[in-house]
Parts: sequence; structure tokens; C-alpha cells
Amino acid sequence: MPCDTIQRTTVDLSVADINILQAGLEADGHSVRRINDHVIEWGSYSNICRYDSASKKLRAPGGTNANEFKVSYSREVVRQTSKRFGWTLTAESPQVCLAKKRF
Repeated sequence: MPCDTIQRTTVDLSVADINILQAGLEADGHSVRRINDHVIEWGSYSNICRYDSASKKLRAPGGTNANEFKVSYSREVVRQTSKRFGWTLTAESPQVCLAKKRF
């Protein structure tokens, strides 16, 4: 791909909680830097992604897999919800888990 090509991807993070996104990215192995109360950055020197929860905008370099952010966020929502309700999570595959509650 030519170096002057711009690729844009839309990710709807309009209702995303920045703390959940940060925890999810860290759980998936990313090194996340908190810039201030509403901005986080992650990635390598030449491939930095930035999310601003005030403007609800995600800035990521071309070729970035946007699904990775959604998966990290979703996994963390499931982890936090299971903890809140006392569920036990068991991984059945990398993308599937089973939630159990003892009565």
C-alpha cells in the first residue's frame, strides 16, 4: 500500500467507559498510558492509538484492527459484570466463556 494512502475505520465508542476500555486493553497485553481524566493512549512508538472520552473520538493509524478494541472492551465488561454478580467464568475457547452462578 502506498505510504500516502489514508485508511479510516469507524468504531462507535459513544457510550464506552474509559476505565473499562483501559482495563480491557491492559488485560489483553497493551501498555496503556493515562494522559488525563478523559484521554488514554496505547501502542508502540510508530503505531499509537488515542481515545478521548470527552469528544468520543478514537484516533488510530491506518491498518489498525478496530475489532481488537471492541473485543477488549467487551471482554472487560463481561469480567466486571461477572465479578459484580458473583459468577464464575470458564473459558471454553478464546472467544467463548461459560458463566456459572452457585445458589
